Amino acid sequence: MNMNNILVFYQSKYGATKLYMDMLKEKLDCDIVSTKNYIPGMEKDYEKILFAGGVYAGAISVMKFLRKNGENFKDKKLAVFAVGVSEPHEDVIRFLKKQNLASLPFDIPLFYGRGIYDETKMTFLDKRLCKTIRKVLTSKNPDTLDPTMKALLNIKGEKADFVNKDYLNPMITFF
Repeated sequence: MNMNNILVFYQSKYGATKLYMDMLKEKLDCDIVSTKNYIPGMEKDYEKILFAGGVYAGAISVMKFLRKNGENFKDKKLAVFAVGVSEPHEDVIRFLKKQNLASLPFDIPLFYGRGIYDETKMTFLDKRLCKTIRKVLTSKNPDTLDPTMKALLNIKGEKADFVNKDYLNPMITFF
């Protein structure tokens, strides 16, 4: 059995999820692995597994990995940590659970931390998509938007950094 007993799989497109996982490692004895480096069976010596990823248009990036490999993790204590620009209100958490976790064959808790929005680091396609979505959203009634779209609409300028290590505390308590 591994001494630290916690394995973290993460996907980080622009760095905020990786930043959170580096902060988590300072607080919690865990091994952190990019999903790109996953080798089936590497999880066998761990009792607890965290899946961390960014939120893009309401989808948590690491969920595809979890669905694909879920059978390998079924006997573990699992959790998901999502990183997005929305404020961590209950409606955001509820929306993300419904969009990402409802179809899983097992119950898994979701934790959330605000990330970084930085158009200067985005790919051309992502930047264009965000600008187009923001333009379309301005013509809509804000009350009809899902929480992630409201957050995108409310960002002022090209950059916003919401990272805060305190978002890790509920997850640390869980593990």
